[in-house]
Amino acid sequence: EDLQKYANQLPTLMALLEKNQVKMQSSYSTDKEVFLEVRRVGEHSKTLTDTEKAKLKQAIYEAIGVEFPLNITVYTIDEQSGKSGKITAIDEKGRFLVVSSDKFLDQEKKMPDAAWYGMADDAIIEFEGKKIKSDAVQIGSVVKIWSEGSMLMSYPGQTSGLRLQIISEDKGTGDATGKVTGMVTKGEGVNVA
Repeated sequence: EDLQKYANQLPTLMALLEKNQVKMQSSYSTDKEVFLEVRRVGEHSKTLTDTEKAKLKQAIYEAIGVEFPLNITVYTIDEQSGKSGKITAIDEKGRFLVVSSDKFLDQEKKMPDAAWYGMADDAIIEFEGKKIKSDAVQIGSVVKIWSEGSMLMSYPGQTSGLRLQIISEDKGTGDATGKVTGMVTKGEGVNVA
């Protein structure tokens, strides 16, 4: 019971975590210890040293007022494990819809792997080795994107992005050509925001 109480207090320590240059990913307890997963702010591929973990653990103990079995792990993004796809939409919140052209969620290959990525406030967006702002990203760009790890199981999925690397920008050609003769904003198959 005490361990669960301490695990429940961890989300209230956001300011302390930020002071230590980390953000909380998750926390839970078992009957033997409390687990805390964090990620480094702005350096998503880098773990914490043992000294940094010990300093963070001590700061948590001081904030809660008691020492308890605490296991701290660090979430990092791997250089090769990002998801690739094309940005097919950008919503009013600035989230990117990334759709894979070679991964499907069904046997008939009618449902491509797709997810909305709302970029974390410390996310890194880059093109040709240079950091860019999210409003410079264009629909149609081919990207590689890394997430915080958890994904809402909707379709398309929803998650937070930590890094977005633009492989190639869309040059305005789009996927379809022709003359627009009218627009339909209501009806079957039309997404209305």
